[in-house]
Amino acid sequence: MSAAPHIHAQELTLAYDQRVVSHDLSVEIPHGKITIIVGPNACGKSTLLRAMSRLLTPEKGVVMLDGKAVNSVGSKEFARRLGLLPQQSQAPYGITVGDLAARGRYPHQKMLQQWSYDDEAAVRRALSACGVLDLADRPVDELSGGQRQRVWISLLLAQDPPTMLLDEPTTYLDIANQLEVLELVRQLNQDEGRTMVLVLHDLMLAARYADHLIVMHDGAIAATGPVPEVLTEQLLAEVFQIRAQISVDPLTGRPLVVPLMSLRHERTVQRRSAGDQETSGTTPPMPS
Repeated sequence: MSAAPHIHAQELTLAYDQRVVSHDLSVEIPHGKITIIVGPNACGKSTLLRAMSRLLTPEKGVVMLDGKAVNSVGSKEFARRLGLLPQQSQAPYGITVGDLAARGRYPHQKMLQQWSYDDEAAVRRALSACGVLDLADRPVDELSGGQRQRVWISLLLAQDPPTMLLDEPTTYLDIANQLEVLELVRQLNQDEGRTMVLVLHDLMLAARYADHLIVMHDGAIAATGPVPEVLTEQLLAEVFQIRAQISVDPLTGRPLVVPLMSLRHERTVQRRSAGDQETSGTTPPMPS
């Protein structure tokens, strides 16, 4: 694994079919940290990840990788530097765990040497690190959701990029599997020094695992920085429309987010209450 790349986006305008999602978006990913991107639905989190991984070409602006525009870097070189796990990954029918993980070695293979001892060793290390080495001969479509997600991460790990982007890696998983995936992310960061960038919906898990937080709202960066500085009750009200209490987790020392009420629901209740009071204060006319 080579040194962690320097990734930053400058004044991006991102769009799908001429529908602008983000405008003048600038962000920097810190080296060797776990960065988690959070925000309401449809605020542009996954779109930003797609732009950083070259799956989406900006209408304006540039994503830089080690001082170079990402679209100027060769495909194999780029894949050796940065890897992406999309939201929904579909494995070919019947493919085994080992064969799927082996596909991560493509960027390292040469024209005259398609498979090597280094490739074999990298795949075994990846499967072992993700706890799925004993499943190597099993078809992927026979596995549970949590096992499949760890297999996909093993493919990314076999690719061996110093920076890994994971788009909602805990979606559809139960809490035990969510924690297992996030502990694996922490291990890859702390033990191997990889820069990890995740999109998550769960604020409690983001507060627990992030070193650096990026909060998005309406296609823009609402706040960015260390978790204790970014997560405030005011920000949660303004961006997520929730009333919440933030305290310190006695076990981890990290911020602990306790959601109390949806502000949209609270306003609806207040309007109904005001309407009921207004109606009750009006005496209907007596029939003649």
